Amino acid sequence: ALMISFEKEVLKGYLDPSGIPTVGIGHVILPGEPYKVGQAITREESRKLFKKDTKWAIDAVNRLVTRPVNQNQFDALVSLVFNIGEKAFSRSTVLRETNHGRFAKAAKGFALWN
Repeated sequence: ALMISFEKEVLKGYLDPSGIPTVGIGHVILPGEPYKVGQAITREESRKLFKKDTKWAIDAVNRLVTRPVNQNQFDALVSLVFNIGEKAFSRSTVLRETNHGRFAKAAKGFALWN
């Protein structure tokens, strides 16, 4: 829900600013998928695509974060991983400070990625 609140949901296929065919909540339309630019999808389909698209980021946070975090922290970490990638996250100050329980320092580390 946090990521959805930050991302624009478009229920019709479109070309993003880079010219990449996109639909829903930033889903890149891949060759062979049944979506087309200009074609409408349902909110339910958009959410299914988003859930599928973010699974890898959720899995990465679950695997790499060794300290218990609350739901808000978890959501923020997943959002970060989704945007910067697992490799960058695995070497980040955010992860290192989170795993040491230094949440205020971890929070400041997010600013390095803006």
